[in-house]
Parts: sequence; C-alpha cells; structure tokens
Amino acid sequence: MGKIYMTACMKGGCAKTVTTYNLAYSLKELGKKVLCVDFDSQANLSTCFGVEDTAAVPVTIGHLRMAQIEDEELPTAEEYIQSRNGVDFISSSMVLSAVDAKLRLEMGAERMLSGILEPLRDRYDAIIIDTAPTLGALNINALTAADEVIITVNPQLLAMMGLQDFLKTVKKIKARVNGKLSVAGILLTMCDARTNRCKVITEQVRDTFEGQIRIFESRIPSTVKVGESVYYSEPLIEYTPESNATKAWSVVRKLLDMTDVFKQNNVDRQDNLILAEKLARLQQEKEKCESDRFVNVDQFMAGQLDKEVYQRRRADLGRLAERLDADIAELEQKLKTAETVKDDSLSQALGVMKKYSGADELTQAMVLELIEKVVVTDPEHVEIVWKFKDEVRKFIGKPYST
Repeated sequence: MGKIYMTACMKGGCAKTVTTYNLAYSLKELGKKVLCVDFDSQANLSTCFGVEDTAAVPVTIGHLRMAQIEDEELPTAEEYIQSRNGVDFISSSMVLSAVDAKLRLEMGAERMLSGILEPLRDRYDAIIIDTAPTLGALNINALTAADEVIITVNPQLLAMMGLQDFLKTVKKIKARVNGKLSVAGILLTMCDARTNRCKVITEQVRDTFEGQIRIFESRIPSTVKVGESVYYSEPLIEYTPESNATKAWSVVRKLLDMTDVFKQNNVDRQDNLILAEKLARLQQEKEKCESDRFVNVDQFMAGQLDKEVYQRRRADLGRLAERLDADIAELEQKLKTAETVKDDSLSQALGVMKKYSGADELTQAMVLELIEKVVVTDPEHVEIVWKFKDEVRKFIGKPYST
C-alpha cells in the first residue's frame, strides 16, 4: 500500500510545485510507481507535465470533487489519470475554485479527497499532492488524506511566518481528524549559500525546529535550470541530471524512501539516513567551495587581490575541493554498498523461490531454506514465519502476510 505525501507552503514562490514534480521523477528512478495530484486551481503542476490547456481536460480533480458534492458516481481511474514519461498525474483546472467555495457547506467535506485517493493506494508506491499556498478548505482536505507533509520554505521572513501558522494547522488536523498525519520534514528551497539571508533563515529554522521536526540537510539551490526544465516540461533528472538541484532532490527522495515501512529495519534506516544527510552537507560544502574559487578569480582579475593572496587562496581552495571530492566519493560508495547488500538479499530470495517453484511436495531442504520458524499457539492456530519476507514484500510492493 502506497504512502500519500502532501507538499505544502503557505507562501507562493517556495518551489513547492517543482518539488512535487521533481521528487516524483526522482522516486520513479528508484523504481517507484508514482501518482501526482494537482490540487491547486492554478494548475501549475499540470503545466509542468505538459498540459497546455487545462480547460480542455475532460476530467480533472475539480470535476471529481464536483461529482462527489453532487452525489454522482465517479468515473473510472482510467478516465482521469494521465501519464507522462513514467509518472502518472491527475490534472487540475479552474473548476477546483468553484469546488472550494461549495466545500464550506458540505458535511464531512474534509474527507472527500481521501475518498478519491484511498482506492488508488494499492496501485502506487507514492501519491504526492501539490497544494495551493493557502490554509483553505482544499488544504484541509489534503491534510486529511495525507500520511506525511513535506513543507517547502525559501529563505524569506514571510515564509518563516507562514510556516508557524501551517504547523499549528497540522497539529489540529492530527488531533481532530487524521491521527496518522506527520511532518516528513522541512525542505529549504531556492537557497543561495553565498547570501547572508540564506544563512540566517537556515539557522533560524534549525534553532526553532531542530529536535522536533526533521530538517532536510539537502537544500535545493536557486538555479535557472529549474525554470528552463519547466518550460520544456522535463524533470531536472532528465533535463540536467548533473545539476546541484537534481542531486539535492535525489537525496531527499532517498531520505523519504528510507522512512518507508517496507524498506528496511529501523537500525539500517537510521544508519543510511545519517550517511545520506552527511553526504548532502558535503555536497553543499563542495558547491560553496566551487563558488569561492570563481570569486577568487574574479577578484584577482578585477585587481582587488594581489597575486600572493590570490595564489594562496587558490591553493587552499584546491586542497579543500580535493578533500571534499574524496569524502563525497567515500560516502557515495558506502550508500551504494548498502543498496548492493539489499539487492543481493533480494536476488538470494528470488533464487531460492525459483529453485523450488516446481516442487510438488515439502522436503526438509525446502523447510530449512524457506521457513524461519513455526509458531503454534493452539491446535487450530499455526503461524509460519517465512525467511526473506521483507525482500518478498519489497519485490511485490505489498504488505506481507502469512
């Protein structure tokens, strides 16, 4: 059963929609089946997916919500789910604005989006809802449907103020409507590590929330490549796979993936989480180092530095870059090794299952290779605990049951 994420920000311009879009394709690269839901009447996410005229889409999320309000039968999923380059999505349009106005008069309105998405859980590993930067009825719907919220924050004072209000709403929804709701983390976006504003807001977020809410170490840098990729309706992972923004979203997708209950046990998850977050910090340091090297050259060419200072800085930054490259390579290898170990375990499980797939009777060898233990609570209740159960459920993408 898939997990439902909501991306949220109470201020426009926080890269919420492009986070939804690029995170979806990053998860797809991990082999995940992903559905994106455009739950904003501005339909920016639909535009990212290449929908030029949302008014021409016959069935959008707004039409589905209107059908619910009118107590009409919903169309089949095939009628409203579209696909682009391996990621499925549900479009939005201005019809959703009319729905927002009517929701205030509907009983049980906060659970309506859940009624659409819950039947789709079994089809997907992740469903990501892109929302409007408001605290209206539509966002209450999204919070009620979601398992986790990813909050995007850009380095602006107003974004910080909106964050506090939004977290109060999350707390209320969790207490009154959706007990399973949690905050996946705060993702800092549109960051320029060279500016004091970015540093100050980052420190403020850490001082305020560290120890209470996860703050993703991976920060999404400000880059024109994001706008270019949206213009061409291509995710960054395809448009510019080596960009720092692409790498940052890739780290976030791994951190999200590590929290999946079917992924691995808690100890392994925490170990890999520490490695991934340390890798993100090193990549941020490398980005700043490269920026400082360019600044050093520019200042020397402009006559602001004498030759001796320029050469000393150049040497120091060169050594720093070499050390960071080595540390990054080491951590990437450790994470790759961890993935290889899991893949080897899955291969072993599939090999054993294939070995006995044609067997017509149970042998002692089969019992030793396939069964971990048998628990007998009484003559009528016998529980068989299989080996490789975690690998099997990861392979089939469903919870395992005996």
